[in-house]
Amino acid sequence: MEIYYEVFYEEGIKPTLNKVVKVGEESVSTSIGVQNTEELDKLDPELIYRHMQNMLSYMKFLASGTTLVEIGVVPNEGLPVIGWVDVIKLNEEINRWWMYLYYKNETPQVLPL
Repeated sequence: MEIYYEVFYEEGIKPTLNKVVKVGEESVSTSIGVQNTEELDKLDPELIYRHMQNMLSYMKFLASGTTLVEIGVVPNEGLPVIGWVDVIKLNEEINRWWMYLYYKNETPQVLPL
C-alpha cells in the first residue's frame, strides 16, 4: 500500500488537496479540507502553498466571469456584482489555509520565495 498527497487544479474546477491511497493498481483519492489538521500536519508546507496558489488561480477564473446587475433588477446575491459571492467565499477559504500554514503553532512560518 502506498499513501501520498497531491494537489489538483484544472481551470474552471475548484482545486483540491488530496490524500491518495494506492493498493496494487487501484487508487482512492480523498479531498483534505483545512479543518483536517491531523492530515495537514503530515504535509510539506510547499504542497499546501501550491494548493493556495491554485485556489488563487481559481478565484481569478471566477472573478473573470462576474457581471454587473442590470439597472432596475434587484440583485439576488445582495451585491451589485453577479458571481462575487463565490469569489468572497473562496477568499475566506484561502485565508483559513493561510492561517493554518503560517500560524498553526502561533509562530509565523516563512516560506522561501
